Amino acid sequence: MADERILIDVPALPIPLGAFLKLTGLFETGGAAKIFIQQGRVAVNGVVETHRRHSLSDGDTVVFAEKAFIVRNSGG
Repeated sequence: MADERILIDVPALPIPLGAFLKLTGLFETGGAAKIFIQQGRVAVNGVVETHRRHSLSDGDTVVFAEKAFIVRNSGG
């Protein structure tokens, strides 16, 4: 269970999971996010996701590193 919930504003949806993880600021590169995803250490809406191109939509919850990141459409 995630200890912390953080809203991440996304200018355009859908957004690939790997790109979203970079927006969180925890990864400097897409390659680092890719490895984390492929290791099965990321869950989307409660289901482990191993594909970095998985499309995220407004309201999706991405959990990793004991934090829950909520996708929010900023309408940009």
